[in-house]
Amino acid sequence: MLRIRFASFRIALCGLVCLVSTAQAANRFRIETQEALPGSTGNEVRLLMDLDQAILGFSVYFEFDATRVTVEDIAPGSDALAVNASWSENPDASWTGAVFVPKIDNSLGRAHCGVVFDFAPEDGSTLTLAAGTGKAVLEITYSVKATASPGTIALDLKNVTNVQPVRKNVMTNIDGNTINPSLTDGSITVPDLTPMIESYTGNSGPSGTEFFILGQNFDLAPLSVKVCSKTAVFSLLADDVTLRVTAPDCSPGPATVEVCNAYGCDSDPSGFTYPEAPGRPEIDSFVDNSGVAGEDFLIVGLNFDQPGLRVSVCQQTAAHVLLNAQTIRATAPSCGAGGWAVVDVCTDLGCDSAVQGFNYTAAAPVINLLVPDEGKPGDSVIVSGLYFAQSGLSVELCGLPATFSLLDDSALNMTVPSCGASGPVDLKICTALGCTTLPGAFTVEATSTSFKRGDSNASGIVDLSDGIFTLNYLFTGGATPGCMDAADADDSGGSAPDLTDAVFTFRFLFLGGEAPPPPGHLACGPDPTTIGDTLDCAVYPPASCR
Repeated sequence: MLRIRFASFRIALCGLVCLVSTAQAANRFRIETQEALPGSTGNEVRLLMDLDQAILGFSVYFEFDATRVTVEDIAPGSDALAVNASWSENPDASWTGAVFVPKIDNSLGRAHCGVVFDFAPEDGSTLTLAAGTGKAVLEITYSVKATASPGTIALDLKNVTNVQPVRKNVMTNIDGNTINPSLTDGSITVPDLTPMIESYTGNSGPSGTEFFILGQNFDLAPLSVKVCSKTAVFSLLADDVTLRVTAPDCSPGPATVEVCNAYGCDSDPSGFTYPEAPGRPEIDSFVDNSGVAGEDFLIVGLNFDQPGLRVSVCQQTAAHVLLNAQTIRATAPSCGAGGWAVVDVCTDLGCDSAVQGFNYTAAAPVINLLVPDEGKPGDSVIVSGLYFAQSGLSVELCGLPATFSLLDDSALNMTVPSCGASGPVDLKICTALGCTTLPGAFTVEATSTSFKRGDSNASGIVDLSDGIFTLNYLFTGGATPGCMDAADADDSGGSAPDLTDAVFTFRFLFLGGEAPPPPGHLACGPDPTTIGDTLDCAVYPPASCR
């Protein structure tokens, strides 16, 4: 977290004045595109800027697929370093260089970065990034996960204003105005290096038969070949596209052939055919094959009384009892997901399977109805749906955890948390079997709590700590303001406070700037602005305003 302690606050923000207007200009943020191999690390891609005017600072936000890419580091680019060679992520009172505050979240796949080129210069001067094209301002270092699937991975520049804190791609010019650039996403292309099976020669016969597989990417180690899930002996011929394979001992009928290398696998369910043998089990029907894990059901068919009887459900071994040659009583194991599961019955003479073998009725939560579907923080809401009575039950409203009590498998009683802003918000319910989100499920009604404009940390007075509190909230994961209206120092409205509000506070306190708009910084009162302002004041504790 950014903590700045000042014995005496000396800051020359120069052009970083109150951001009361928005400059419209042909400016652009863009991230480069490149190709990277699965498992590669230390890859670098640049964020470039096109500018038609000088700027004092900027903030950048982008999202990425965290299941395929890990962002290792974000550092100032060559053009940013040329402006100011001294950078800090945690400046103190004596710091006169640039401020660089990156925040990387590889669990959710997002990165946020705030930059000021000249922080508190002693001589009153201000360093800026000059106008130009292709300005290299950030170096993004990333790795591609070894399990990353082939294809294009977007580095998605975007503005997100419906969460707290807001995440924006903006610049500040020397007049203190906000510049909203156009955004050009970058991308990382992961090539497909997985094996590709194209054709066969001689792919039928008993175990021990040699056959040939033709395809691509067979020359990338380590290579393995399986038939019916059993490891097969093989050799790669000199052409690098042909495998000579010896068929292992498998059950009669079509068998899956699988070829794998370090980058993945390709398989063919009918890759090799073994001669049929008499007496293999056959599944005809089921009795009572729906319910939850632990319930018994019957499998009806033929040839179950052969040696080596085995039963599995969703590839998990199932306890069973052979009643006769045509009937098995099996117990459904835990499969971890709802819906239909495959049932397999095998003996030493072969196997048979049924795709719709057992229907697990427990699944991810289903959200049907909220009563009421609007209200204020602290209100109780009844949520109706399905499959709530599962382990790991959790509830979120407006992205915040909500307290709740489970009524039964189809209903729960939720308490509305302090969302910080009014308007439609999403409801998310999770269990160990999955999550369900209902967009705009609940409308948070605005409150009219009295407050002092600019008192972001709700201390009762407007001072230096309020501007720093807002910066911590925006860029370093600091606490969320309890009263968003108070943090909106310039009364610009919108969906959340931003960098403009912190700069407005500093200018008012130290540069003779305009005082905070009504209700002002001295007297308490409600927010008179309603048009275009969805901010709310959920909590403002100072006794002077109660």
